[in-house]
Amino acid sequence: MNSVSKKKIAIVVNVLPNYREAFYKKIISNNNYDVTIFAQKDLPTSLKTVEYKFKKNLILCKYFSIGDERLVFTLLPFIKLVKNFDIFVVEGNPRYISHFLLATVLLILKKKIILWIMAHSYSNNQFREKLRLLWSKLFKFLFVYTDREKLFLKKKNFKKNLILPMNNGLDQDRIDNIKNKFKNKKIEKKFNHKYFLSCARLIKKNKFEIAIKAFAKIKKTNNNFTWYIIGDGDQKQELKNLVDNCNLNKNIKFLGSIYNEKKLAPYFLISECLIHPASIGLTLNHAFGYGLPVITHSSKQFHNPEIAAFKKNSTGLLFKKDNVNSLKNAIKKFLFYKNLKKKFANNCYQIVKTKYNTNEMVNNFFKIVRKLEI
Repeated sequence: MNSVSKKKIAIVVNVLPNYREAFYKKIISNNNYDVTIFAQKDLPTSLKTVEYKFKKNLILCKYFSIGDERLVFTLLPFIKLVKNFDIFVVEGNPRYISHFLLATVLLILKKKIILWIMAHSYSNNQFREKLRLLWSKLFKFLFVYTDREKLFLKKKNFKKNLILPMNNGLDQDRIDNIKNKFKNKKIEKKFNHKYFLSCARLIKKNKFEIAIKAFAKIKKTNNNFTWYIIGDGDQKQELKNLVDNCNLNKNIKFLGSIYNEKKLAPYFLISECLIHPASIGLTLNHAFGYGLPVITHSSKQFHNPEIAAFKKNSTGLLFKKDNVNSLKNAIKKFLFYKNLKKKFANNCYQIVKTKYNTNEMVNNFFKIVRKLEI
C-alpha cells in the first residue's frame, strides 16, 4: 500500500508516559496507517513522559489545568483535526474538556471515532461516573483497559456498543531481554534473609504506613528481612519518620525514583514478592513480568483495571483492606515458607507474557481500527 492511500489516524491523549513508549512506537511503525499523536508535554502531577522521542509523529499542545487535574483544557487544533484525519482515537475523560468537546463534535459530524476509556475508576464519584458512562454509551466503538471492564459495561446495558479491551500491559519483550542479562550474574543476597519490594509514589492514597506497621509487628519475631521502597512523593518524610519511630531503619530502605529498567531489575529479581497496600495498577504487571508475586488488598472495586490480571492464590496473596494484621499475616507467609515465590512465579509470568503486554495492546488497537473501517 503506498503512502498516498494510507488512512490517517489521530490519537488524542493527555500525555505520553514512559510506560507507553513501546505501545506508541509499534503503532506508528505500522505501514498501513499514518499516525499522529496530539498530547500535552506534562501533567500537573509528577509523571515521567517521553514526548521528546516522538517528534515526527507528535503535535504538542498547550494546556490549562484547574486544581490537580480536576479540569483540564488542552489547546487542540480542532479545525486541522477534523479536516485532515480519517480515524480518531480520543481519550474519553470528560475532565479533559477539550477531549470531551472534540469527541462530541466528531460524533455529531459522523466521523469515524473510537473512544478510549477507563470504564470504572475506584476513585470516581458515582454520580460523575454515571454521567460519563451515559455520554460514553453514545459512541459505538469503545476501547477499554481489560476484559473485566468490558463485562462491567455489558452489565451497564452497553448492548449496542462494540467494546474491545486492549488488555493494558508493559513491554514484556524488553523486560525479558533485561532479565536475560542477569541470568548468569549473581545478585548479592544475605544468607537466610528475605527481600520485599514496593514500587509506587509515596503519597497518601498508596497507604505505605500500613505496611510499615505490619513490618514493625513482624520484627518482634523475625528480623531477617529488607523491604525496598522505590518511588518518591510528598509523604516521603512522614513515612521515614514512622520508620524511625518503629525502629526499622536497618530493615526498610527508601531508594527514591528509579525509571531505568536495568537499575530496577535486580530489586524485582531478588524480592520474594511485591507489596502494594492500596489500589494497584500497572505495578502489578511490572511485578508479574519478573515472575514476582504480589500482595495487595482484596477489595477489587477499589483497584485500577489492571487488577484483572490478578488471580487469588495463583499470582499472589490478598489481605483485608486497611487491616495491618491481615497484611502482616500475608507477608509472614512469604517470609517463612521457602518455596512460596516459586509456587506463584510461573503463573505470574505467563499471564503477562500471553495476555497483558504491549504486543497484545497493539494487536487489539488495530483490531478495533479495522472493525471501524468495515
